[in-house]
Amino acid sequence: MTTLHPLLPSLPSPPPQFLRTAMYRFNGVDPIEPNLEFVQQVVKVTEGGKGVIFACEAGGTLRPSINFPAGKASRSLQAVYKALVEGGPSRVKHLDRGVYGWFQAGLPFDGSYVPDIGRLPSAADNK
Repeated sequence: MTTLHPLLPSLPSPPPQFLRTAMYRFNGVDPIEPNLEFVQQVVKVTEGGKGVIFACEAGGTLRPSINFPAGKASRSLQAVYKALVEGGPSRVKHLDRGVYGWFQAGLPFDGSYVPDIGRLPSAADNK
């Protein structure tokens, strides 16, 4: 690990990972490392026939729209895909259009919610 600048306090040394980390930090995002135990954790959570629903802020959809003709990718869709492709349980779903879509639909929440979908129009609309 090397320290080059206060915005980049400890960067990994391999060049591709260094550049990835630098770009994330430059855009105000803390980079994360993949969870190598993700599928095993999903398998454990779904033991006994339980299902799991993945949700993220902006959500995604497989349905085409004007802004996203091939559908809209999201963290929750990627999580479901990863679980299914890597041999995880089949009882996994994603929350179509995410928490933001739930909020837009006026569905009930426990607690308060303030939409924060970022600077770009990344929320999939159902139109």
